[in-house]
Amino acid sequence: MSFSSEEFQIELENYQIGIENILPAYLAESYTDQALADEMALVLHSRDWLEASLASAPRNAQQFLWTIEQLDHHFLMLKETIIKKLGALYPSFRQQMLRPRSHWWYYLDEIIVQPSSSPNGTSTFLLPLTLPA
Repeated sequence: MSFSSEEFQIELENYQIGIENILPAYLAESYTDQALADEMALVLHSRDWLEASLASAPRNAQQFLWTIEQLDHHFLMLKETIIKKLGALYPSFRQQMLRPRSHWWYYLDEIIVQPSSSPNGTSTFLLPLTLPA
């Protein structure tokens, strides 16, 4: 997959708007589950596109890596609310799309949060390689 810097910027902006504005608004209000699911699908699609672009042209995307990491962290901070609001709809995204575990954004319901013991208080997010029995 090749991409232009402009295409990457557009998809990064879509991801950013979805994570920083749209999902929090939908999570805070009483929208229908389907409306939230539709917005979630767009965010997941944007993150997929960014991941494919990073994999195919890592040098071209290096300048955006910090921003993506910050947005990913923000996304992970929303995980509990997303899972609570979407319930059984959330796992259906990965079942429909058949995404690998490396695409962690499809596995928010399986990610374990380990509180940090470091002074900065940053939590660690872990996705087990296999599901518990």
